[in-house]
Amino acid sequence: MPTTSGAVERRHVEAFIIDQIERHSPSTAAGRYRYLQQFWRWVVAEGERATSPMAGMRLDSLARDEQAVLVVGKGDRGRWVPYSDKAATALDRCLRVRRRHPQAELEWFWIGQRGRLSSSGITQVLRRRAKQAGVTDVRPHRFRHDAAHRALDGGMAEGDVQKIFGWQSPQMLARYGSSARAERARRTYRRVDLEADL
Repeated sequence: MPTTSGAVERRHVEAFIIDQIERHSPSTAAGRYRYLQQFWRWVVAEGERATSPMAGMRLDSLARDEQAVLVVGKGDRGRWVPYSDKAATALDRCLRVRRRHPQAELEWFWIGQRGRLSSSGITQVLRRRAKQAGVTDVRPHRFRHDAAHRALDGGMAEGDVQKIFGWQSPQMLARYGSSARAERARRTYRRVDLEADL
């Protein structure tokens, strides 16, 4: 790792954050991420650098090389969440469009005409797009529910699902797991000819 502020690149910061997540509790890693942001803001304010190597990472810290995003949830708990090649392509397109936005210099990923979008604003955009596509009853949390169900249904280990989705208690995992197990049982039943020997 470089030892002078001018030599630090975004990839160095991303590697450090990944190391913190792997070696420490999520809340400790999230705290150090915030401290690092403040440090680089100070370095830029003091004129030591023109820009921060973390500029644009407040997409909750998008690590594009690793195809993962640092999500800071309730209680300032942080976790790395991987995303697929398809999602990576969509994010690349979104970032290209975002660069042309009048407020592209903002550190937040989701921005609108008046700046940072709140969670309510994101929900409104999602519902508007869904309506244009003819899809009803769309809520952001339903995507999370569906993703958890698909992960379990696809055979992902329950402990891994719990970690990725940030559940501290196994109760939420049991809720999603029960639904996935029931679906797997129905599919298996349809494949197996229980009456073959009758």
